[in-house]
Amino acid sequence: MQQPDRYAPQRRRDPGERASASGELGRALEHLSLVLSATGVGVWERDIAANSVTWSDTMHRLFGLGREQFSGSPDEVLGCVHPDDRAAFRAGYEAAVRGDGDAYTQEFRIVRGDGEVRWVYRRGQVRRGPDGIAHSVFGVALDVTERKQAEETNARLAAIASAADDAIIGLAPDGTILTWNPAAERMFGYAADEAIGRSVRILYPADAGAEFEDIYRRVRAGEHVRHEGLRVRKDGAAVNVALAATPVRNKEGRVVGVAAVVRDIGEHKQMEHKLVEALAQLLRANSKSKLALLAGRMGTFEVELARQAVSWSDEIYAQVGIDRSTSIAAIQDVEPFIHADDRAAVRARREQAFETGETYEDEFRVVRADGEVRWLYVRAQPLPAENPTHAYGVSMDITERKEREERIRFLMSEVLHRSKNLLAVVQAIASQTVRSTSSPIAFAEDFGARLKSLASSLDLLVRRDWRGVSVRDLVQSQLGHYCDPHGARVALGGPDLLLSPAAAQNLGMALHELSTNAVKHGAFAVPEGRVRIEWKLMGPQRERRFRMSWVESGGAPVESPHTKGFGHLVIERMAAEALQGQVTLEFARDGVRWAIEADAETVVQGAGG
Repeated sequence: MQQPDRYAPQRRRDPGERASASGELGRALEHLSLVLSATGVGVWERDIAANSVTWSDTMHRLFGLGREQFSGSPDEVLGCVHPDDRAAFRAGYEAAVRGDGDAYTQEFRIVRGDGEVRWVYRRGQVRRGPDGIAHSVFGVALDVTERKQAEETNARLAAIASAADDAIIGLAPDGTILTWNPAAERMFGYAADEAIGRSVRILYPADAGAEFEDIYRRVRAGEHVRHEGLRVRKDGAAVNVALAATPVRNKEGRVVGVAAVVRDIGEHKQMEHKLVEALAQLLRANSKSKLALLAGRMGTFEVELARQAVSWSDEIYAQVGIDRSTSIAAIQDVEPFIHADDRAAVRARREQAFETGETYEDEFRVVRADGEVRWLYVRAQPLPAENPTHAYGVSMDITERKEREERIRFLMSEVLHRSKNLLAVVQAIASQTVRSTSSPIAFAEDFGARLKSLASSLDLLVRRDWRGVSVRDLVQSQLGHYCDPHGARVALGGPDLLLSPAAAQNLGMALHELSTNAVKHGAFAVPEGRVRIEWKLMGPQRERRFRMSWVESGGAPVESPHTKGFGHLVIERMAAEALQGQVTLEFARDGVRWAIEADAETVVQGAGG
């Protein structure tokens, strides 16, 4: 005897009943759509018996289909989904209808009618009758394209910052250090966990308080500040640096942070100064000598001021990309090689210096005979000082330095994006922490601990060029504040897995809150207390699930909390929502038991292979 399909409808609705239900559904969706339209959240429902889909106005706008263009067919909805995401889209819905879980969430791409690809997050809730048979699925959807793009940008930026030779530092408006890349560690000698949370004033000399205040006052006022000065390493050694500090603004335009790129220019400045000074001394001793420091790629020139006559050394001919067969006899012969956009400014600065007898110094572009654009640094001294008749100078190709500066400007723009995202997380932690603390001292302790926990996870990501974090390393970084993870009080068990950046940050915060709770109220509150942390992958290759558990024993007797603060929110909801998983939390008498389970492809790097 054939068994009935328990997922199929048991009876067919008559037309009147369907029309009535459709009308009620339409009115309900219209009301809900008005409520949610301001947030950009769309509402949808699939009637399984009628095999039709109903959308709110926001859903039509999200998919780029007007009401007259959408028939309500589920196949038409599937046709809007990116071809690479259709199988997962269909599988998530079918699993929920079968009864694997009444609620489900998905992130997928859609292709709008104009060809634009957008990311959509949707959450569905299966509705069942008394017999357990699914009769409809109701849900909401939201465009998350900007968040997905920001995640990709953050990953690229983290790799750039990690590989950069310059120190890249994220700061609060008052100069408190929020991020600290490996180059900053090498330049100043402070490890990331030593620097983060402290004022950048630690890098300034003792008598540079006014300089510090001036820089951060100007940045808070919205100014982009470039500055050269001395800084102090952890070991007390001085570092000559060039600083570029840029304000980070929120959506309202208010300055909420500072992105700083710092470059060690001590060796470069010393070499440049010594080369120029040495050559100037040689030229003053014998003005007719045509000398060059080949190692510094320098050339020499002489200008007879009265006749504006010019003579070059061979090195300058090479810099411009011509040979001596090209006639260069006067200053007007030089100007065609100067970039058109720089020509007027170069002429004005040169004429002013030669008229006043001051040292002439400039940087400008030249266009070589083959069309290549190069940067030159020129320095000249009119002599004699009182009534100069000649000017003697040097020219040096600085194209590589200019290209490095351009890369720094690009990196600064990337730093802005990442700093905004990080500051948003910090602001959320601060906002939630202040709601759950009763005094400024308690807030400072809780907020500082949570910020340090986040910094530990980010430090691990940066050290691995943002490619992921070992589960074992993450656990040890979060529990190292309270006990030795290799000792008898903490038992770890699980395979060698690499967590995704999002999983590392959210699981790191959850582990921090669990360990903090254990110190205050649980297993770490007494010497006999123990904690066992395990993680594993489950299921077949294409449906792998990641599970992590925390089980306390031997600690102080546990009672379910009467109130739920920010720590409870992190443990029970934030990690689950961020990783699209499920959390179980039990306050058993002998200790807290916590576990999270999520799609392995979301949590573990390479799990989808």
